[in-house]
Amino acid sequence: MIKTSIILMFLVVGMFEILLGIPLLYEKVKTNWIYGFRIKKTLENEEIWYKANKYSGRDLIISGSVVVIFSLFIIIFKDNLDIGAVGLLGGCILLVSIIIVLIRGLIYIKNL
Repeated sequence: MIKTSIILMFLVVGMFEILLGIPLLYEKVKTNWIYGFRIKKTLENEEIWYKANKYSGRDLIISGSVVVIFSLFIIIFKDNLDIGAVGLLGGCILLVSIIIVLIRGLIYIKNL
């Protein structure tokens, strides 16, 4: 039961990433201090804000999709994995995907 809860948590987190990325991708989030890629350069320039968040929103959707697919894959094989492996694999995939989104976003913004 605990293993299933951990898998479902990763599934929900991945879906949440996707939901957070959609408004950014479609440029529906105005400049603010709460939601979006908030660094000095994006907050000072509206055009850069929308470009950076569109780019990062797309990456966030991809990241969330990877986490969701991982979660669905693990549901199939959960009986063959112990709880530590599920948590470690899920945590690593989530962490690495978010770090990639962050690094790609920073590189993109630097080049704007």
